[in-house]
Amino acid sequence: MDKKVVVSIVLMLAVLGLVVMQASQQPNQQENQKISQQTYQQTTDSNINNGTVERWYTQQQVAQGADIFKTNCAACHGPEAASIPNWREPDESGNYPPPPLDGSAHAWHHSLALLQKTVREGGAAVGGQMPPFKDLLSIKEIDAVLAWVQTHWNDKVYQMWSERNG
Repeated sequence: MDKKVVVSIVLMLAVLGLVVMQASQQPNQQENQKISQQTYQQTTDSNINNGTVERWYTQQQVAQGADIFKTNCAACHGPEAASIPNWREPDESGNYPPPPLDGSAHAWHHSLALLQKTVREGGAAVGGQMPPFKDLLSIKEIDAVLAWVQTHWNDKVYQMWSERNG
């Protein structure tokens, strides 16, 4: 066999091996959602924000965030950040509804910086439909909204978020 052909085949096999290895190492989105939902369901018996886990925000931020959420976010994410029951199913246009932010979906997988960025810049960068709020909300107001959202995360979910995001 020609040396160029052999080298080409070896390179193709190496690339194929890297692609297969990369695909097997990437977390499966459905599996992550399943784990997230199981974790949430296993911990719903805990009181939400029962004070056993120290949190980054103040009660003043939570109070402010409740009002801001109600005005700017509840129409899409639901009044208690729980979204709608079929949030995993795309609509007739192929778009997914806004996810729940109450700890039962994937918001807790993301760092505070990414959550802040998503509110500021909108959800388009991550495949969502959420508009940017950078011209409507200040950084402090965005933090207040995220504080209020995180009060809906029970202590176990919050602790996992905290450990995951250092």
